[in-house]
Amino acid sequence: MNAQVIFERHVFFAEQCLADHTLGYPFDKTLKNYFRVNKKFGSKDRRRIKSLCYSWFRLGFSFADMSKDQQIILSFLVLEPNLESYMLNSFKELTLHTTWLDWNLNERISFLENNTDWKLSSTYPDITQVSVDFEPRPFLIHSMKQSKLWVRPSEKANEIKLFQDIESVTRHPSGALGLETGVNKDLEKYRRYFEVQDLSCQLAYNNLDLNGVKTVWDCCSASGGKSLLLLDKSPNIKIYASDKRVSILKDFAQRTRRYSKRIHTSVTNLEEHQKSIVFKQNGSKQVIQAPFFDVIVADVPCTGSGTWNRNPEFKVGFQHTQNTFKKLQVAIVQNAMPFLKKGGILFYSTCSVYKEENEQVLNELVNSGYEKLQSGYIKGYQNDSDSMYFAKIRKI
Repeated sequence: MNAQVIFERHVFFAEQCLADHTLGYPFDKTLKNYFRVNKKFGSKDRRRIKSLCYSWFRLGFSFADMSKDQQIILSFLVLEPNLESYMLNSFKELTLHTTWLDWNLNERISFLENNTDWKLSSTYPDITQVSVDFEPRPFLIHSMKQSKLWVRPSEKANEIKLFQDIESVTRHPSGALGLETGVNKDLEKYRRYFEVQDLSCQLAYNNLDLNGVKTVWDCCSASGGKSLLLLDKSPNIKIYASDKRVSILKDFAQRTRRYSKRIHTSVTNLEEHQKSIVFKQNGSKQVIQAPFFDVIVADVPCTGSGTWNRNPEFKVGFQHTQNTFKKLQVAIVQNAMPFLKKGGILFYSTCSVYKEENEQVLNELVNSGYEKLQSGYIKGYQNDSDSMYFAKIRKI
């Protein structure tokens, strides 16, 4: 069986796998199930099929006038840096000369834009709704690749040469370390020396000053990454963490167990007004009445559009539902604010790039009588990370 036939069979299998996927759900589970059922594939086959599938999620779906197999092939030919000439023969819609093999990503995309009706902007849902803070082309080009895996080293990491045996480690001035994708299997032996946390989150939360702060409410805590960041940052704070999901709080407790004496947790739904909140710590209860907290951290539910370079499957079939998120985001913040002391700080954040979830929410809060101190985006294309928005607001 010659190489081109094998390549086209991989495309066929990728198309099968994509057909099994339900939009709106993580693709990695679909992929694992497909390989579990189809045990005939070796490791090279699985890598190629996976790459073909993710190429389609990043780019191929936007070639709307092509058949699915041609969408998959062209997206792979655009995004894969190391191609073989026979692969070009599998694409039937347009003649691609062998000079294509030497072009970089930007050159390949420019060729398609100049020789077809296709535009790069078609790869991102509701691109006109993205904040004007983002430069469109760098932002869209960055969405075509998987960003680095970023970790936050602990103080103990200085005692060893962290990741000395892993190639291509990026060392950010903040101390964060960026690793190329595919090195996860090599991380476990270092696991106690770092926390996995995207650089965008680390940089955003560096803008939160904890001097003189004693009580922090992480009101949408999820699994605890931001609480850990703040606990590591300040030895003087106590964290009160809440989420409406019981299972998530169990994960939170496991992940933050080394700080269990400084953490209280509560299952609380902030979509609804709360007169008081019951927090628990090691079996004891504390009823919190408003106002109580020096700082409230609200990393609210959002579209997750700032992470789509890492999870491109979520942008395919995306419908413009940000307004639903905006209403939820405003409700959460408004229901949390009574528990913030006068003069206290609300630190609002999302991993969205849509202005409706960010600047428009901030404007609504300011119009409600709160004072804006600082806001901005951490732009993923500047650091090879996710993108994140933050706003620091004072209760007056």
